[in-house]
Amino acid sequence: MPINKKSKIKQERLDATLEKYREALGWLEKKGFNIKNSRLAKYDKSYKKLLDNWGKETFKEIIENKSYSSSVYEVYEVIQIHQRLIEFDNKEVNESIKKLLSGVELYEEDDLKIKPSSARDFSFELYMASYFKRAGYSLSFNTVADFNAYDKKDSFFVECKRPAKEETFGKNIEKALKQSAKRFLSDSKRCQKGIAAIDISHLLNPNHEFQVIESLNETSDYLSVADEIYSPMIKEHFDKYGENCVAVILNWRLPMLHIPNQQLGLYNKVFSVPIFNSNSTSEEAFKRMSQKLTNSVGI
Repeated sequence: MPINKKSKIKQERLDATLEKYREALGWLEKKGFNIKNSRLAKYDKSYKKLLDNWGKETFKEIIENKSYSSSVYEVYEVIQIHQRLIEFDNKEVNESIKKLLSGVELYEEDDLKIKPSSARDFSFELYMASYFKRAGYSLSFNTVADFNAYDKKDSFFVECKRPAKEETFGKNIEKALKQSAKRFLSDSKRCQKGIAAIDISHLLNPNHEFQVIESLNETSDYLSVADEIYSPMIKEHFDKYGENCVAVILNWRLPMLHIPNQQLGLYNKVFSVPIFNSNSTSEEAFKRMSQKLTNSVGI
C-alpha cells in the first residue's frame, strides 16, 4: 500500500521528532560523550532516512525495515530521558548514560548474543527515573538500588528489570521486590517502600517490529494484556511483599503504524499494579504515589 506523498503533516512531525533527538544528542556531547561512534548515531541516520523516504516507500517496505522500528523505539526514549533529566550532572547518572551508548543497533542482534549488552537495561532505568522526575520526585542514583525517588513524605527504592522470556517474568519481579526492600536506610524519616519496574516490551513484541493497526482503539488490546493476564498473576503471587513494597510498575513501548491516518510513532504505556497490604503504610504510600504520577500525565 503506497503512502500519500502529499502527507506534509507526517513529514513535519517526523522532522520535529528528529530535531528533538538531535538536541538530546547535543546534550550528551556537551557531557563529553562520543556520540559519533555509538549506536545512538545509527538511530539518527535511520530516522533521517525514514524522513527522507516518506512518500517514496510503501508501508510494506517501512514495516520490513528493522532499522526503522529500532530507531523509532530508541529515538523517543532518548528524547524523554533528555527532557526530564537534563539538569542532572553527577557521577552516577553519567555512568549510566555512558553504558547506554554501548551495545548493538538492532534488538534481534542483541538477542542472538550469548551475553546480551546491558545498554538497554540502563536505558530503561534512566527512562523510569525520568518518569518519577516528571511527577515531581527528587532522584538519587547514589544508592545500591537502580534509583531512589523521594519527596517530603515518601522514599521509593525502584529496581528495574527487562525479562526476555515469559518464564523469567515472575522471577524478575520477585528479585526486584526483594532487592528494593533491602535498600531502606535505617536513619530515614520518610516512609520507605520498594517498587519493581518491569519492561514487558520484549514479551509483547519479541521481534521489535512495527505493529500495524487500522484503528487507534486496537492499542487497547495491549492494555488488556496487562489487565487480564499480568495484573491478576502479580496480585496473586506477590502480595506477600505488600508490607515493604507498594506496586509492580509495568511498562511497554511499541512502534506503531496507523494506516488510515498515515501516523507513525511509539505507543507507550505505564501501568501500576498495587500489591500493598490493606490499611497499611504501604497503601497510604501507594495512594500518594499514584496521585502524583497520574497528575503528571501530559507534562
